[in-house]
Amino acid sequence: MVGWLMNEASPGVPAQRVINSKGELSGGWAFGSPEHMRELLEAEGIIFSDEGRVDLQRYGWEPARELSADQIEEIFTTADTSPELPSPRLLQLLKHAPASPLKGA
Repeated sequence: MVGWLMNEASPGVPAQRVINSKGELSGGWAFGSPEHMRELLEAEGIIFSDEGRVDLQRYGWEPARELSADQIEEIFTTADTSPELPSPRLLQLLKHAPASPLKGA
């Protein structure tokens, strides 16, 4: 869902970088197909295993571990707080995604 929201946020936000905790591409259909999401990542130099997974030890990012307290504070204090309404497409994704708390709503 984070990737879908990033994808909706504005053009150029690298939402394809959001993968699940197993290193799998679980939101690829938000990009039209999982293959397109993989193509975007491969264009960035990401290498996939034979099982189609990304090595999280190599490519994973943990903000709490990699950003200072000051950097985290700056992110939250400078965040845009203007209300955003989801697009009809995003609402459809959220209503039908197996793990969505809005499934069937």
